[in-house]
Amino acid sequence: MTETVGIIIIFFVIIVFGLIFYSNYQKTALTRQREELLEKDAIALSLKATYLQEIRCEQTGPPEEETGTCVDLYKLNALKEIASDELYYSNLLGTADIYFIDLINNKTYPVYNGSISDFTKRTRVRTPILLRNVTVLDSTGKFTETEDYFGVLYVDYYS
Repeated sequence: MTETVGIIIIFFVIIVFGLIFYSNYQKTALTRQREELLEKDAIALSLKATYLQEIRCEQTGPPEEETGTCVDLYKLNALKEIASDELYYSNLLGTADIYFIDLINNKTYPVYNGSISDFTKRTRVRTPILLRNVTVLDSTGKFTETEDYFGVLYVDYYS
């Protein structure tokens, strides 16, 4: 009788250890999956900010000379004035800080500030980008002189 009781106790101890191990594994897997989803959301938000039509450079040459991800600094400064107040941008960009850094001139261009004070995690996404400064108008009213700078788009996504 005591041998049977001993075997049953050992069996239940093994089952308890197995359940503890399995629950810890599931908790870790769920945490990892939640972090991956947050990173995907941050990357999607970074792509939205990169390709905003409000700040994209005008394409003046043929399509084969497409410059890629280019941001017009004049448009960027105009967007900065209205982005934090508009409901459209708060719905589109959510809880994130979006800003551009000009690496040549060491300037920061903030665009949107939707940060929250009680966040649990901040995910930062960096995207290289071309910042274009169109500076001079010619006699026909077209911009003639441009300066291109290498910059980085920073998106700090809060959750």
